[in-house]
Amino acid sequence: MADLTYICKRKLLNKLWEELPKSWKILVVDKEALKVISSFCGMDDLLNADILDVNNLEKKREAFMCPALYLISPTKESVDRIVNEFKDLAHPQYSSGYVACINAIDKTLFDELKSIPRIKDVRVIPIDFLTIEQRVFSLNNAKAFYSLYSKESKEEEKEKEIEKIGKSLATLLYCLNINPVIRYINKPNEEISEKIVEAVQKGYGELSGCPVVEAFNPAEKTTRHLNLIIADRMFDLITPLVTEFTYQAMVYDCIEVKKDSVKIESKSGTKTMVLDENDKFWKIIRHQHIANASPYVVKEFNKFVSEHKGLSGNKTAKDMKQMGEMMKQLPEYMDLMSKFSNHMELITQCFNQMKELKLDEFATGEQIMATGSDVDGKEIKKALPYITSAVGNITFPIDRRLREVLIYLFSQEYSEADKNALIGTLRGDERIKKIIENAITLPKTQREKIKNKKSKDENDQEFDLSRYIPFIKEIVLRMANNDVPDYCILNKLDFAGFPVNIDQKTGNITVAAGKSLKKQKAKEIKQDGQLGTTKSVKLLEKDLLGSDSNILVIFITGAISYSEMRVAYELSDKLKINVFIGSNYITTQNNFVNLLQSLNDPPNSDLPPS
Repeated sequence: MADLTYICKRKLLNKLWEELPKSWKILVVDKEALKVISSFCGMDDLLNADILDVNNLEKKREAFMCPALYLISPTKESVDRIVNEFKDLAHPQYSSGYVACINAIDKTLFDELKSIPRIKDVRVIPIDFLTIEQRVFSLNNAKAFYSLYSKESKEEEKEKEIEKIGKSLATLLYCLNINPVIRYINKPNEEISEKIVEAVQKGYGELSGCPVVEAFNPAEKTTRHLNLIIADRMFDLITPLVTEFTYQAMVYDCIEVKKDSVKIESKSGTKTMVLDENDKFWKIIRHQHIANASPYVVKEFNKFVSEHKGLSGNKTAKDMKQMGEMMKQLPEYMDLMSKFSNHMELITQCFNQMKELKLDEFATGEQIMATGSDVDGKEIKKALPYITSAVGNITFPIDRRLREVLIYLFSQEYSEADKNALIGTLRGDERIKKIIENAITLPKTQREKIKNKKSKDENDQEFDLSRYIPFIKEIVLRMANNDVPDYCILNKLDFAGFPVNIDQKTGNITVAAGKSLKKQKAKEIKQDGQLGTTKSVKLLEKDLLGSDSNILVIFITGAISYSEMRVAYELSDKLKINVFIGSNYITTQNNFVNLLQSLNDPPNSDLPPS
């Protein structure tokens, strides 16, 4: 399975350092480039690449007589700062400078940098996006939802956001070395997706016309079929609101998470747990249903015990409670086993929240509204009787009740009397009323009826409260079966310069016919993407992505949910292709409600970054 984080790390570090002098250097980044590099590079990676320190371009620094590497967003402000640091020929900030831009740089700014004698090189390494997970990327802008969809947003603000999306997606195409067939979802007859397609073309043109951009290697031709789907968030307003019972989604929905860290409460006290790519358990089970995550941790714990003879008489734990008791008897292994303990406690907290918040009561109604049927597959034409009691119970949290009402408004046909009765039952304040007013102006999510037959190979249909399939997954599966919905418009763009030859007649997603991805070399896997200082191994695109593997990139405007992030992994496994998904912002259900509120209020600056 290809890893976008690993790909970006290799692309950036190889291109940034491969031709530079072998000596210690300073890395200087502006605020935008810092966000990018921090999403896939750790300090160990930089140390292995002879980086002595990382400095902020916007902050004042002491002069240091060694080479400096600048990684910047190619804005006039950042270029001016670099020029000023070498303006004093007798007392420069650094002995020399090498400048790399994360997107295409204007020729005037490029010439300005090249005119400085101590600037030895200026290049473009297109990578203007954040990697969130192996298969997830973000443009890290919660305000994009307001810019794109608010009636109070100025047209120039909307156009600027669309242009930004196009430029960033163009760098993703370069990073993955792909020449895509593009389809955009033109439902419900919005123009945003189509305009983004045009912006991608323009962004790619700016990159390919830049003389210092990272060049493709024509020898690295592949047989991959390459697809890009651009979907307007308005085509599906239900998925970001539905209660999700997978591990990661539950953590971010039910437990306070700050900068990807959570507080773990246990009898021994409170400790902090970081949810990131360095936790192999988290990577494996985060998209599993919470009911499956629990026994997996117990199984791995028992495996650990069996591999270390003499531990507690090699007894095995039957459940998480017994596992906790066994761990108390093994203090000498607590450091090694803390990962088991952390996940054990976090999963327990999720189950406790599930009971306390009565999530099953809310989810029952949500599933009926979202799927149009009950657990037995019987069609339900009027969902109102199934949600009134939960919405009207004032002892339940108001945010949960509001989400239930919003799903109703986005999914159901209703009379004015039914709508007013349901909203009255909610008993909301002025903020709630504004959110509902905004929701009423948005389009309903129209989709064909889903057949709710149980399927052993569909993880999201194993449980009665997880029957709903995110709309984007349904669309991709249809396209893979050559059943392309009419609203998925094919757009044939001219991406000159790509070395890959593809058939643009149909633009249908081509699966890999059962072929598995080629494995990376054992040495590369062991190093986990770190670059050595002696020999830097250059990987071809086929080593990073699999030479026979097809690629699908999905971009949903405005925001995507954790359930849609999960779709990228499920589709990759089912279709045997590399699927990557991204958006302007990664949202929880409650944050999506805040985005709906922002449609008639200034964007909430308190929304956490994705």
